[in-house]
Amino acid sequence: EPDNVLAAAQTILLGGTGSRLAFLGSTSRGPITGRGLVHYEDGSTSAYTVTLDDYFNPPDGNEVVSTMSYINTSNPARADNGVGGRRTEEVYVFYTAVPVEGRPVAGVTLPDVDDTVEGGRPAFHVFGLGVG
Repeated sequence: EPDNVLAAAQTILLGGTGSRLAFLGSTSRGPITGRGLVHYEDGSTSAYTVTLDDYFNPPDGNEVVSTMSYINTSNPARADNGVGGRRTEEVYVFYTAVPVEGRPVAGVTLPDVDDTVEGGRPAFHVFGLGVG
């Protein structure tokens, strides 16, 4: 069962009012910087730029939310057992935030990075979003 979304310019419905749009996530083959849009309830938008760090590397600008001792992988060459599954290596999930305009938010368009990790392509994994 997927536990994250790969940022590929999709719009996510999200409500709230505050001064920051928060991201929980990490990248593969990163860090990666992307641009997206915040959609406000009044129909207007504002652009944002966000950077997430690579899950295999200590933070380079983001805050660590969680440190884990392994990830699950479908790549047999990277798995501990050579067929896919667990890959024992320290990995991270990060927090970062970007400013928003303090008006009621209706949604967020994620950066356009890629919708797959096949072939070792860079990916921007989003585990959670919030406004506060």
